[in-house]
Amino acid sequence: MNKVLILSFLFLSGTVFAQGDDSSLIFKAGFDNISVRAEKAAGWDGSRNFVPDTLQLRMHEGVAGKGNALTLNNRESVVYSNYKNHNPKQGTISLWIAPKNWSPDKKKFQVFFDSAFPGGCRFLIYKFIQNSLLRFAIILDNKEIGYINVPLKNADWTPGRWHKIDAVWDNTMMALYLDGALAKQMPYTRNPLKFKNPVSFPETRENGSMQLGMKKGFSHDPDDVTAFDELEICDRVLSPAEIRLNYEKFIPLPKAKLRNPEVPVPTGKGITVDGTLSPGEWKDASCIPVINPLGGKTASGVAAQVLIKQDAENLMIGAEITGGEHANVSGSDLVDIWRDDSFEVHILTLDKKRYQFILNSRGAMYDATVDRSDGVYDQSRLNASWSSGAVHAAKKENGKWSLELAVPKKNIGALTPELAVNFGATRYGEKASHAVWGMNCKTFFDEKGFGTLKLRKDAKAVRFEGIFFPEGMLEIQAAPEVQAELTGAGGSKIRCPANMETWKINLNAGVYDLSASAKDFYYASRIIMDQPLILNYTCYASKRKIEFSADLSGAGGEIRKAWKDGTLTGVVRLIDSQGGVIAENQLPLKELKSTAELSLPPELPRGGYRVSAEVTDGKAIKLNARKRFRVPDMTPYKLKVGTEHTAPAPWTPVRQSGEKEFQVWNRTYLFQEGPFPARIVAGGEDMLQEAPELLFEGNPVAWKDFRITKKYDDFFRFEGTGSAPGLSFKWSSELCFDGLVKVKIAMNPENGAAAIQNLKLRWSVPAKFARAMLEPLYSPWRNKDGARYRFPYAHGQDFFIWTVGLEKGFLWWPESCANWSNPAEHKQFSISRNGNAVTVTADFITKKSVLKKEALYSMAFMATPGRPEPLRRRDFNPGQIWDFLKYETLKVQYYGINKNLADCATEPWTGLLPLNPEKYRKHIDMIESKGSRYMPYSQPAHTASIEESYDYFFPEWRQKPGFPVGGGIEFKTGLYYEPEACCAHTGAGDLFVWRADKLLTDFPKLPGLYYDICEGRLCWNTLHGCGGTDAFGNAYGSSNLLTHRDYFIRLKRVLEKHGKDKVLFLHAHNRFSPFTHGIGDYWLPGEQYADAITQNPEHFYCENIPAGEYQSAYYTPIHGSGVVFMSVYQITMWRLKLKENYYAPRYALSMLTPALLHDMNISNCYINHKTVERWWIIKHDINLADAKFHGYWFSGAVRSDSGKVYVSWYEWEKPSPYSRLLIVGNTGRKEQPAALKIDWKKLGLAPEKAHLHDLWENREISSLDSLRVKGNNFLLIGITAK
Repeated sequence: MNKVLILSFLFLSGTVFAQGDDSSLIFKAGFDNISVRAEKAAGWDGSRNFVPDTLQLRMHEGVAGKGNALTLNNRESVVYSNYKNHNPKQGTISLWIAPKNWSPDKKKFQVFFDSAFPGGCRFLIYKFIQNSLLRFAIILDNKEIGYINVPLKNADWTPGRWHKIDAVWDNTMMALYLDGALAKQMPYTRNPLKFKNPVSFPETRENGSMQLGMKKGFSHDPDDVTAFDELEICDRVLSPAEIRLNYEKFIPLPKAKLRNPEVPVPTGKGITVDGTLSPGEWKDASCIPVINPLGGKTASGVAAQVLIKQDAENLMIGAEITGGEHANVSGSDLVDIWRDDSFEVHILTLDKKRYQFILNSRGAMYDATVDRSDGVYDQSRLNASWSSGAVHAAKKENGKWSLELAVPKKNIGALTPELAVNFGATRYGEKASHAVWGMNCKTFFDEKGFGTLKLRKDAKAVRFEGIFFPEGMLEIQAAPEVQAELTGAGGSKIRCPANMETWKINLNAGVYDLSASAKDFYYASRIIMDQPLILNYTCYASKRKIEFSADLSGAGGEIRKAWKDGTLTGVVRLIDSQGGVIAENQLPLKELKSTAELSLPPELPRGGYRVSAEVTDGKAIKLNARKRFRVPDMTPYKLKVGTEHTAPAPWTPVRQSGEKEFQVWNRTYLFQEGPFPARIVAGGEDMLQEAPELLFEGNPVAWKDFRITKKYDDFFRFEGTGSAPGLSFKWSSELCFDGLVKVKIAMNPENGAAAIQNLKLRWSVPAKFARAMLEPLYSPWRNKDGARYRFPYAHGQDFFIWTVGLEKGFLWWPESCANWSNPAEHKQFSISRNGNAVTVTADFITKKSVLKKEALYSMAFMATPGRPEPLRRRDFNPGQIWDFLKYETLKVQYYGINKNLADCATEPWTGLLPLNPEKYRKHIDMIESKGSRYMPYSQPAHTASIEESYDYFFPEWRQKPGFPVGGGIEFKTGLYYEPEACCAHTGAGDLFVWRADKLLTDFPKLPGLYYDICEGRLCWNTLHGCGGTDAFGNAYGSSNLLTHRDYFIRLKRVLEKHGKDKVLFLHAHNRFSPFTHGIGDYWLPGEQYADAITQNPEHFYCENIPAGEYQSAYYTPIHGSGVVFMSVYQITMWRLKLKENYYAPRYALSMLTPALLHDMNISNCYINHKTVERWWIIKHDINLADAKFHGYWFSGAVRSDSGKVYVSWYEWEKPSPYSRLLIVGNTGRKEQPAALKIDWKKLGLAPEKAHLHDLWENREISSLDSLRVKGNNFLLIGITAK
C-alpha cells in the first residue's frame, strides 16, 4: 500500500484539460444569440453573405433542447472568413448537425463544413453521394492528401436527431470522431489516418473562407434541410477524452451498467490501534479504494486505500490517505474538523440511524449520530455528544497519512449481515477536493450512493487495492479472484485476464467505465485516460536507433504557458527491466511537438525494456511518459527458413538445353542478346508473335554481352548491356522455375543529360492466346482499333496485362511506375488486334523529358499457365467453419476474439501460434475423427502489436499504407489489436516462415496452410526498399507481388519438407496473379461479390458475372492453381441483417449452375451446406477427379436450342460408372426445354447404345426430348453405353 492512488472518475495524474476560456478555441458560433455572428473569433466574427445576420425563420431548437440552432436548406450557406479563425497547420473542427428531411442513403451530397485557403488548401466535411458515408477530406495544393470515410445508418440519422462531428488533424495524421467517439472506419480504410510523410500545411492567410452548408459543384437536392449548432474551431488537436466530455455536455453517452459498491468484511485478528498499518495485522482484511469524486467534479490528488475487517466486538477500519498537511484541529475542539484534510465514515443502519466519523492526521476524531426513523436526514439533529466508544489513532509521513479505527459493532448497529456505508476523503490544496467510495454521490452523506458491507461470519477477504497510473499506463491491483472490465466509447470492452493480481495496460486516451467483481464484492468507477505528454517512438533496427516524438500540444494552459516561457526541459531514456538507464539524450522543446534520438547498443538481449520521456520546469511541473519496448528472439532472422535454391514440387529445376535456350515445366525459353525472351514454346506452341522489344524514339535498343551469371535449380540469372543514342543500359534477367522472367533495366545518360521524347515496350501474341485480358480483373475488350488502360495510381493495388486464350496466355507486369513520364491522364497501355495477332504497347515516356541520372525499370514476363494442375484437384472440398459434410477435405478455422470459442485459438489470430498447444492438438484430432482435417488460417507476413518483434522491427517491415482487416483480443491482457501487413522480403518473412515450419513440425497432421488477404498492393515504405522518388522527381510505390511470391515459395519448400501432400491454399478475392498466387495449390475467389450481390441476390451468379469472366478469371487450366469458388450469400445476409434467408437451397443451386458449367470446385462457405454436400457426393461417386472437361465455349459436341441454356461435358478414360456426364445449365430465370442437340460422333458415343440417368434426382431418363431445366438451375445427365 505504498502507492498513491490518483484519480478515478476523472483524470490521469498531471492532466489539465482546456476549459471554456482555453486560448486554443479560436472560433465559436453557437447561434444562441439569435445570430450567425460568432461568439468568439480570433479573426472577423461576422458572416460574409448572411445579411442581416439574424436567424429569422431559420431558428431551430438547439442540441438537447438547449438554446438555438441554425437551419439551412441547400440553396443557402453561412460564409465566414477563415483568416485567423481556422489554423490549417493543426486543430479541431467541431460542430453539431441534424438532418431535417434527408437520410444517409439519399444519393445526393450534403456539405456540412468547407474551409478553403488561397493556394489550394481545403478542409471538407460532407456526406458522400453514395454508400451512406460521412467523409472528412483534406486537400493540399489542389490534391487530396487524405480522407476518412465512416458509415452512416438511416436508423441513427432520423429527422431532427443531433450528431456531433469532430475532425482533428496535424502534420502527421487526421482523424474523425462521431458522437464523442472515434468513428468506425469503413472497410479497408483507417481512422485515424497517418500521412505517408509529414505534411507542410500553409499559414492562415487572408482572402480565404469557411462555410456551413452546401457549396456549388456538389450534386444536391436544393430542398434538403440541415440544422447546425455549436461550431467550434481550436488550433490544437483535442484529445479523445476532451472530445467525449464536450459531447456529454449536451448528450450523456450510455454508461456501463454500474451499481453501488459492495465489499465482504472478513473476521480476523484484532489490531493494536497506533495509526501504523502493519502488514501482519491487516493481511486478513479486505481492501477497497476511495477515488470517486463528488458530484462528477474533478478529484485532484485525493485518494485513499481502506482496509476493513471485523472480530466479535469491533469493526476495524484502516486507511492510507494522500495529503494530511492541512490539519489544524486537535484535542476536543472538533467543530471545524471537516475543514481539515480528513477521512470520513458514514454508516446507515437498518433501523434508519445514521453514524458519522471524521478523523484528521493529528489524531482528532469527531463522532456523531442522528435518528432518522422518520425518513428525514437533518444535520442540525446530529447528536455530537454521543460517544461511539471507538479507539483511533493517526500517523503522518511522506505526504500521506494513515489511521486506524476500531468501533464497537454494538454501538453502530453492525450486528446485521449487511450495513450501508460510505467512506470519504478530503484534501485542501489550492482548492478543496473530495473523493468517496460510493457511486454518484453528491455529498458524503448521499445515501443513494452508499456501498454495502457484507458482515457475514463466513465472508472472505477481497483486496482491490485500487487504480494507479504509473507513467501513462493504467494499472489495476486486485486479488486474483477479482474480474475487472473496462467499457470504452461505443461499448467496446476490455477484460482483465483471469487470476492476475496486477493488470497493466497501455490504453488509448479516452473515457472508460470500470467495473470489478468477485464473490460479495463489486466496485465501479469512471476513468479518463489523457496525457498532457504524449510519447511516441520509432525504432530503426537496421540503423540501430530510436527516434522519439514528444507532444505537449494537448496539455493545459499552465504547461503551455511554461513552454512558451521557455522554462521546460526534457530528456528521453531507454530503460531496462530493472530500471537501469541504458541510453539517454536531451529532448529539445523548441516546438510543442519535439523529437530526439537514442542510439541502440549492439546486441541488446531479448527481453522487455521501456522508453521514457520526462519534461519538467524543475518546480511544480513534472511530466513523465513511458512505453513498452521489446527486443525479440533473433533466431528466425538468422535461420532464414525456406531460402534454399530448390524448385519445389510440382515444378522441375531450370535446365539449360542450348546456348541461350532453357527449359522449365512445359515451356522452353530462348534468349538472344537482350533481357527479354525472344521465343517461348509452350506445349509445342509459340507463345509470341513478336518478341518484346524496348523502343527508344521508335527504334529498338541495341543489346549485347548476354551472359549467364548464376545457375540454381530455382533460377538462372542473365546479364548484359545495351545502347541507344545518348543512353547506355545495364540489365539483368532471371528465369525462374515456373517460367517467370524478372527483368531489371538501368538506363543512364551518357553525357550527364539526355533528352527523351518516347520510350516504350512492345510485343505481340497470337490472337488465340488473347481471347480475354486480365489486369488482374477481367477486362472484356472488343475494339479492333485497340483498348487503352491507365496505370492504377489511385487505388494502390496490383496491375498487369495478362492476355489469355482457352488455356495458355502471356503476362507482363511492371513493379512500379518509376521513371514513367507521361502527360496527365495519359493511358499508358494499348492493346490492339491485328488479324491473327494482338499487340500490346506500354508507354514509359511520352512527353519530352530530360534524364540526368540513372532510371531503373523493373518488370516481369511469363508464359502461362506456370504450373500443372493439382492432382485430383476436383476432390478438393474445403468446408465451412462449422458443420461436417461427407467428403469434406478440410476446414479453415481461426479464432481471435475469445479463447473460449475454440481450442484452435492462436495469438495473434493470424500468427500461427497456438494459445494452448495441447488443446490445439486435440482439436486437430477431433476434426480428423469427423472425416475432415483442420487447416490453420493466417495472413502473409502480417504482424500485430502484441508480437514481441513489433516494437523493434515493425517500422522497417510495415507495408505503407496499411490494410486493416479486422482485429482480435489479446487473451493475456484483453486488449484489442489488428493484424498489420508487412512486406515479406523483410524480417517479417523470416519470422512467419520460421513459425509455419515450427507449427508443421509440432503438429504434423496439419494438411497445409491457408492465407487470406494475399492480393498485391503498392507499398511506399522506402525503409525496406519499396517506393521512392524516381529520376524525374516523381513519387512512386512498389508492388508487393514479388515479395508475396518469394514468401509463398519459401512456404512451399517448408510444406514439401513436411510431406508431399501438404497444400498451400490462398485467397485474394478476384486478384489472381499467376506468378504469385500460382505458387499456391488452390485459390479461393468469390468474396469480392459481397456488396455487388445485394443488387440481384437470387440471380447474381447467373446474370451479373459475364460468361467471359468465368471462362478466364475462374477457369483452372488457365491458372494452374485449382480454382475453388466461394459464395457470399450468408455474408451478405449477416452484414445487411436481411430477413430473406439466403441460406435456402435455391440460392445455392443458382450459384452452382455457372460453377458446374465452368468446372469450378465449390467451397462450403456461406451457402446451403446440404446442397453442396449433394454435389460433393455425386462427383465422388462418379470419380469426377479423373474426368476430362469440355466447356460449352470450346466444344461443339452438345448444345441447346433454348436461349441461355448451355452444355458442358466430361468424359472418362479411367473407371467411372459413366462414360460421359452432361452439365446442362439454365442461366435464365424461367424454366425452359433442355432442347439438346448432340453430335454423337464428337461425343464419342453411339446414340443407340446410350443409357441416360439424372444424377441430381437419381432417376432414369427415357427421352432427351422431354427434359426441362428450371431457371437458374441445372441437370446432371450421366451417360453409359449399354
